[in-house]
Amino acid sequence: LESIKDKSCLIVASPTEVYKNEECKIIKEFVEDGGVLLLFFDPSWEYIGNQGLSQAIIAPINSLATNFGMSFAKGYLYNEEEYYGIYRNIYVKNYTENSLTKNIKSLLFFTATHIYSMGKGLAWTSNTTYSSMAEKTETYALITMTKVKNGTVTALGDVTFLNEPYCYSEDNFELLQ
Repeated sequence: LESIKDKSCLIVASPTEVYKNEECKIIKEFVEDGGVLLLFFDPSWEYIGNQGLSQAIIAPINSLATNFGMSFAKGYLYNEEEYYGIYRNIYVKNYTENSLTKNIKSLLFFTATHIYSMGKGLAWTSNTTYSSMAEKTETYALITMTKVKNGTVTALGDVTFLNEPYCYSEDNFELLQ
């Protein structure tokens, strides 16, 4: 992690091991000094595997995210009214005005989870979306952002949308750009 000091961005995607306190401290200093931290988490087994399962699934990502007032939820989101193919492939169409969401009309996330945040929510599901853990409908945040001194932390509750062919669905590619 010492090598991140001269970098501008750190990307963490569905880690499978818990971050140590010293590692979190280095990353927090990186962000405070103007770095950008992108946190991605996906509850799908293909991203977390047996190692992630043995670490209580969300413990690895949350060992870092909670240092920035964010927490990824257990379970996945689903919608039985608005979905693509199967109920776990959900549309995201509600946004806060932000440079990241500018010109975005519709995103498509695949087996995503939601994020609790003390920062600014940027994208939410419709109110007909369920959490597999709570089994109740709500508007759930899938993208959040928070300023930390001179830096920024952005969290996204899906990884699949980064990959082909999913990155070309709806406005996913626009978000990636």
